[in-house]
Amino acid sequence: MKCTVVETHPPAKLNLYLELLGKRADGYHDLETVMIAIGHRDRLRVTRTEHSSISLECRWSPSVAVWRQRLPSAAPDTFSLPPAAQNLVTRALERFRSAFGVGGGFRVELDKRIPAGAGMGGASSDAASALLAAAALCGVEPNDPRLLEIAADLGSDVPFFLRPRAEAVADRATAADEGAAAGECGRSTSMALAAGRGERLTALIAAPKLHFVVIYPPEPLSTPRVFSHCQVPADPQSAAGWTLPLGGKDRREIPPLFNRLSEPAREISGWIEKALRALEGVGLRGATMTGSGSACFALADSARAARRAAALLSARRTGLCFAAVPASLPATIRTMT
Repeated sequence: MKCTVVETHPPAKLNLYLELLGKRADGYHDLETVMIAIGHRDRLRVTRTEHSSISLECRWSPSVAVWRQRLPSAAPDTFSLPPAAQNLVTRALERFRSAFGVGGGFRVELDKRIPAGAGMGGASSDAASALLAAAALCGVEPNDPRLLEIAADLGSDVPFFLRPRAEAVADRATAADEGAAAGECGRSTSMALAAGRGERLTALIAAPKLHFVVIYPPEPLSTPRVFSHCQVPADPQSAAGWTLPLGGKDRREIPPLFNRLSEPAREISGWIEKALRALEGVGLRGATMTGSGSACFALADSARAARRAAALLSARRTGLCFAAVPASLPATIRTMT
């Protein structure tokens, strides 16, 4: 019997390093960034249908009411979702159907746990997982180069979530902290250096066991707006330290976390500085912003310390706070019975 329904849990990402190298003729910036997937996930279920339409039901999980309770000072439009036709998942499936000449359509259910306007790659991860889900449903090999071509056209971060990386085995106990639903136990973590506008990827051996605490302030940030305020430095910081094998190093020996975009983000939103100070105030290390914001994160020394810090920050109403560990890529596609 042919598979008609699959489910997957697209992971978020954090930028451990991000530097601007120059402005491109196409309006984008040349940059270098080190990304790592984390086990804070959306849920995506894709059903193949006989109809030619692509339908998408997207909702906040567990509910928009819970999100409003967690972020009471957020503006109402913080929780608005784009129309289905504009969602990157819909666009990914349309491109897939055209590239592979498959008939019929898809019905998609998307439960969002990764915040929007956070710099955590939620939309990109969802799109990459949608491509892999469609491939599984239509008998397309997951390493088909056409999938990567579609991913690169959809957005700079999408290829990162699509391709497997050079990996180091994750600690089983650490992986279990993020929950068995994502199937992380015993699997490996994924990290990559991205260049160009983010689409040129170099696999990196994953850093040692890491524990993150993430804050999503009650204000999303627009990526184009942040980039419009940025300045390319005359003397960019080097990514060289991140390209060395990190697997045998102590957590304290990894290169400093850094994000050039945090400077313009601070100018746009006062929440960035508040979030960074809050992370430092509970004893975490290397507080920085991910992507173009508004989410910020820092390193904890253990899973217990990360959970304790996240609980403290949540009690102080700093924003949406959670502990996270590295996750594996690509997201596992599961057949539903």
